Amino acid sequence: MTLNPKQVDKNMLAFDALQIMKENSITQLLVMDQDQYFGIIHLHDLLQEGII
Repeated sequence: MTLNPKQVDKNMLAFDALQIMKENSITQLLVMDQDQYFGIIHLHDLLQEGII
């Protein structure tokens, strides 16, 4: 766990989220709707949907 996890806006493209994961060597990101928690996107979600 980290005090400042990487996060993306809920309207960001999945491809862009993947780029952030690659750049930071991480497998998941918090998804936010403005300042509210919306969900989590995981590398496996992208694999399952065929993004990768």
